Amino acid sequence: IDVRKGERVAVYKYLINPPDKVLNQSFVLRTEASYVYAGETYTAVKNTYLTVNPKKLSLSVTKKIEDTDIYLGMFIPISYELVNKEKETVYDIVVKFPVQENYDIVGDVSYSFAQLEPNEKVILNRIELNRPKINKTSVVMEPSRIEFSDVYGNRFVSHSNKFSANVRSGNLF
Repeated sequence: IDVRKGERVAVYKYLINPPDKVLNQSFVLRTEASYVYAGETYTAVKNTYLTVNPKKLSLSVTKKIEDTDIYLGMFIPISYELVNKEKETVYDIVVKFPVQENYDIVGDVSYSFAQLEPNEKVILNRIELNRPKINKTSVVMEPSRIEFSDVYGNRFVSHSNKFSANVRSGNLF
């Protein structure tokens, strides 16, 4: 390549596909350019340091109960609202219900569905069923774990809210 005084020439470009890792990774790009001027060879070296941050995706998840009058032994249906506020579709969504000290899970321990588009909201009515084992004021319902993937199969995790419920005395059903 001939470069005249005062000219600027693009000789090469870097194209880097970042790795899909869950940790920050650092890389060094070493660039060497050699040129000849007046019969002498000159070399310029430049090191560029890059840190690739892991991709982060999350879903907004709200878990709620319909009935505020809860009695010992009563079946409590729990509904979820999931919102994808990301700019990409998420796939293979699994809502895992928490094992809790003061509640029994009745039926399934998880719920799955295929995908959630960007800005899409889905309401999952009565997918979790719990039964309180004790009567007590302010029994905490722990957050659920929501696992999902991006288009490349990388796994991500979000959690729902947790809340308290008052469980009154009642007959076991």
